[in-house]
Amino acid sequence: MVIPSILKGRDMPKHLAVNAKRIREWSEKKGEDLKESINKSFNKINEFIDFQLKKDIPILTFNVSTQTEEEVGGLNKFFRNLSKDERIHSKKVRVYVIGNWYNIEPELADTIRDLMEKTKDYDAYFLCFCVKYDGQEEILASVKLLAKKAALEKISIDDLSVDMLKENIPTSYFIPPEIIIETEKSYSGLLQWDSKGALIYFAEKMWLDFERKDLEKAIEYLNQVKNT
Repeated sequence: MVIPSILKGRDMPKHLAVNAKRIREWSEKKGEDLKESINKSFNKINEFIDFQLKKDIPILTFNVSTQTEEEVGGLNKFFRNLSKDERIHSKKVRVYVIGNWYNIEPELADTIRDLMEKTKDYDAYFLCFCVKYDGQEEILASVKLLAKKAALEKISIDDLSVDMLKENIPTSYFIPPEIIIETEKSYSGLLQWDSKGALIYFAEKMWLDFERKDLEKAIEYLNQVKNT
């Protein structure tokens, strides 16, 4: 029996962000091999990408974990496969990675560079991954960059503005997320600068327990909030 989607006639968010972390914690809680849990996480991410393309969601962002060597290795394999993924190229999906990823394991950093290079000219959809990402560090890096420009007299301190800070954040050309799905007990700081105005939806489930029906429930709730 096919269960009808609760999203029929509902508006899709223009930018959906998901905290897809706590893999090791889930693995330990369930008594499951960590590598198997990592594979499940990437399978779930692939399901979300399918959802993005089917529902025509312009921007999808994931906050992914690199706590362990296994997660770093799994992410490297996932990105290598993504660079050859027919969906990415046929649907013109630009893949973008933000965070402190350039200081990560060299092989993964090279894979990320290759993936972004191969998709840099695509603009139908955007798929963003936060790797070694910290929202406060992102804002601090932008402030430091503006301070250097001011010291070099490229800009005036008096001209500093909210818009100027936004322009110097890695996601400057992305529209802010409409909904951030949190799978932790408190807000993780995902896309912190752009979180103002976003609905932060606490799933009350860990990422690997989060299912398609939970995603539909979150988007349905977003529609209810927007229409009140």
